Amino acid sequence: MPLFPRHALLAAVVLALTCVGPGAARAQSLEPRAYSNSPVGTNFLVAGVAYSQGDAALDPSLPIEDANAKVYSGYVGYARTLDLWGQSGQIGLLVPGARVDANGLVEGQAKSVSRHQTRLWIPGSALRAAPE
Repeated sequence: MPLFPRHALLAAVVLALTCVGPGAARAQSLEPRAYSNSPVGTNFLVAGVAYSQGDAALDPSLPIEDANAKVYSGYVGYARTLDLWGQSGQIGLLVPGARVDANGLVEGQAKSVSRHQTRLWIPGSALRAAPE
């Protein structure tokens, strides 16, 4: 009979590899065309809208039934490429907005709620220098 059963040895190897395995996983956030070669002084204006409606999935322990929602969202943004000490860069502003209209039965009584949010957002990662 071996000193250690085969499954105990396998468990010890897996545990050791788990403890001394690779460190923190590393990744980078690189959006498409983040470093595109745009001429300095180019202006970009972007806009978008979305609409969605349907039943809302809620925690079954909540006293809400037949919940449904309509979600309206949109954004307007502006960006400009510029020269940063001989490197091309970009700065941008984004104004997103959203509105939610929801209704359902709360403890058997019909209820509805509306919420909206609009704010100015200056993306922290939007100002970056691209290698030439």
